[in-house]
Amino acid sequence: MVPETTTLEVEGSTVRWTNESFSITVTEAEAVADEVRELMARPGVESVLVDNQAADGTWPQETNEVWDGLMAEMYENGVTSATLCPSLTNKMQVNRLSKKNGTDDLIRAFGPDERDEAREFVGLVSPA
Repeated sequence: MVPETTTLEVEGSTVRWTNESFSITVTEAEAVADEVRELMARPGVESVLVDNQAADGTWPQETNEVWDGLMAEMYENGVTSATLCPSLTNKMQVNRLSKKNGTDDLIRAFGPDERDEAREFVGLVSPA
């Protein structure tokens, strides 16, 4: 079951995925990943915008493994993904990993003041 702290919806051609907490179980993370996969399978869905700005702390290592698998699938399927990070440090960490993995052409992180840039990256041109 998707946790109450996670919201998933489709806006245009983009899955909007909002996390209010990083404190979730592996089972909850797998439920979120399954729901994201279902939404991405809809005709016309081409990107994912992850908003982590309201969450603090870090994901448990076990859930990171779920996210890593999901992001690899997204990249393999040519799905553009932008993550709005709660801090510049988090943004730099995510972008460093994406660059190291060679996925930075489709997967990028954006800082707290870069909402418009993240939305543009995934094709949502109008600000939220």
